[in-house]
Amino acid sequence: MCFWIGLLLLVGLHDGTRRAPARAAVQALCMATVVAAMLGSAAATRYMNGEWVRVRPARSQLIRGAVGEAAVVLYPDPIKLEHMRDVLLRHHLSVFRPGSR
Repeated sequence: MCFWIGLLLLVGLHDGTRRAPARAAVQALCMATVVAAMLGSAAATRYMNGEWVRVRPARSQLIRGAVGEAAVVLYPDPIKLEHMRDVLLRHHLSVFRPGSR
């Protein structure tokens, strides 16, 4: 995303042979893109924070080894997740990754 915003800014702010109305239109497009990216980033951050809170109990259960019905938010079949817990632990996957706790 940052690449495209930077590219738009370079194109929009370049003082070439464009006439003033065309330059103003490109600059307005650049500003609109930056504002949309900022608003989208804020909405995505709120969503991800809510998602983290929603799955926290299931992640805690998986770490403790007490996989219950709350684990359905992590995997559709909690029974299979319970059986595959040792594979996740052995290969440092999911909640057992370094730094994921």
